Amino acid sequence: MAQPTSPEGEEWPCPGFAAHPCNWAAPAEVALDWRSETRKVNSPNRQRVIAYTCSCQETSYEFLAAGGLYRFRRVSRRTPETVAYAGPWHRVRAEMLWGLLIVGQAQ
Repeated sequence: MAQPTSPEGEEWPCPGFAAHPCNWAAPAEVALDWRSETRKVNSPNRQRVIAYTCSCQETSYEFLAAGGLYRFRRVSRRTPETVAYAGPWHRVRAEMLWGLLIVGQAQ
């Protein structure tokens, strides 16, 4: 796996064991509806992380499962840090969208 270049003096270097989402210049084919969580859809302690991207980049993603539904969590470490969710979907649709997200065809 190719490691992304990081700024000099980075405190947390990339460990290189998780996927890095592709950042294409072309517009994404699928636009995901990202929303801040304002109500408890699924209790955080009941969500299971199925897959995730490397946290060495400014924005990272997690593929979550809870109660037979699947969704994504996007964490942006800009100041202030923001967390947004997309979904929920059934498993087949969620896996297809996760693949598109990783290769840069969904945002």
